[in-house]
Amino acid sequence: MLAPVLVLAAPLVGASFTLVLSPLLIAVLVMAVFVTVLVVLDGESNWLEGATLVTLYVLIATAFWWG
Repeated sequence: MLAPVLVLAAPLVGASFTLVLSPLLIAVLVMAVFVTVLVVLDGESNWLEGATLVTLYVLIATAFWWG
């Protein structure tokens, strides 16, 4: 919710922010949503699911840094 507010408020402070993302970043975000839904769907957690989420976090951070 904060990102759209920042985009709308940016011209008021003289900055220009956009919500335009590259296809790589969109794919990473879709993958993150899919994996998170799979992990949270059963309502239980174990170390493998936690390791999966940490790995996903590293992949997302790398994709945003790279792209």
